[in-house]
Amino acid sequence: MGSIIRSMGNFFSTIVQRFLPDAFIFCLLLTFVAMLGGVVLGGKTPLEIFGYWGNGFWGMLTFSMQSSMALMTGYALSSAPLFRRGLSKVASLPKNFGQAVLLASAGSFIIWYIHWGVGAVATGLLCVEITRQMAKKGVKIHYPLLVAASYLGSGTWHAGISGASQLLVATENHFLVDLIGVIPVSQTIFHPMNIVISLLQLIIIPIVTYFMIPDEK
Repeated sequence: MGSIIRSMGNFFSTIVQRFLPDAFIFCLLLTFVAMLGGVVLGGKTPLEIFGYWGNGFWGMLTFSMQSSMALMTGYALSSAPLFRRGLSKVASLPKNFGQAVLLASAGSFIIWYIHWGVGAVATGLLCVEITRQMAKKGVKIHYPLLVAASYLGSGTWHAGISGASQLLVATENHFLVDLIGVIPVSQTIFHPMNIVISLLQLIIIPIVTYFMIPDEK
């Protein structure tokens, strides 16, 4: 099973490295698709679409500032000496590379689930600390896999307690309130289905990552 997962990982890694364009390309493509949809399906003129785009951009300043503050406070917390010392102690727990991968992937998920701003910084620091601790113990590591494991939580943070859209729609007078109303977090973040899925991810993702460890040659 481990060899199959490793082969799949190598295949998709090669495809992504060769063909995945820059994220800004997707931004431009989605903007064009939205504009085309507004003209064809919405019956609006291109000039009207440009007006909507411009007004909508400035209308998102409040949300953008909230996201920026979340990232800034996350960075401040991750850089605090007490937090760094705790991170170093946790990183010293693994005795071999397999345990290090499990810690990196599970730790990444938990940190991102709690606060994506902290996760964006702390998981990278966790990866560095694990690398240092493994070097002290003379344990060989596969650094690309360790880095990937450390950032796996970034794919699950939106189910966590800092999920931007869930918190946004739970806020009174948000910009979509006329369409969907106010949706409490009990129906999103703390809904039983969301919690169960998150727990399954916490269990399955580290196991899959563990089986991706390459054979020593």
